Amino acid sequence: MVPAWTAWKGNVAKAHNHPDEAVRWYRQSLRFGGNPLAILPVIINVEESRGNQDAAKAAYNEYEEAEQRQIRRDVRDRGPLGTGGQ
Repeated sequence: MVPAWTAWKGNVAKAHNHPDEAVRWYRQSLRFGGNPLAILPVIINVEESRGNQDAAKAAYNEYEEAEQRQIRRDVRDRGPLGTGGQ
């Protein structure tokens, strides 16, 4: 519940054009276990929209790392090819 609440607070801050506060809430959501594949694109968007290309690139790099971790988990959980994880 906490990641969803903190992400919601980020959305509210973003809607009120408070990008610093929005990013803080989104980062808090990540620290509480929020889904980086859902949250990091929003952080990238906020940073790009305020012209902070360095922070946007750093968040993009984090996203790529999270994506690779997810792929490795998916492959691991799937098991040997053709077994469906059995």
